[in-house]
Amino acid sequence: MQEATKLEESVAKILHVGTDELGGALLEKAGYVNLLDILLAVVLALLAVTAVGLVVG
Repeated sequence: MQEATKLEESVAKILHVGTDELGGALLEKAGYVNLLDILLAVVLALLAVTAVGLVVG
């Protein structure tokens, strides 16, 4: 097994995982960020539709 660099050790410590679990933890966090991006886009689209509806109506 390859030794972890200080950066890898620091990131693993921040995420509260071992250096051997770092890749999976980063993918998991990225999945949450992607989900939040999608939810934000949906909310902004609904606000835009509502604003257009108020202006037209």
